[in-house]
Amino acid sequence: MPWSGLIVADNVPYRGAGMPGIDAYVQKARSHPNAQSQPVPLGSGIEVTLRRA
Repeated sequence: MPWSGLIVADNVPYRGAGMPGIDAYVQKARSHPNAQSQPVPLGSGIEVTLRRA
């Protein structure tokens, strides 16, 4: 199945609480049925999300 979208979110803590709204964003990104999302422990934290077509 081809990929149709990429989102890279900055300042998403790898562990612990982040800014207001970050936890809701991460939960939604990781639970979307047509997406795969992964935290990356780089800098202050990055969340990379790929969406399938």
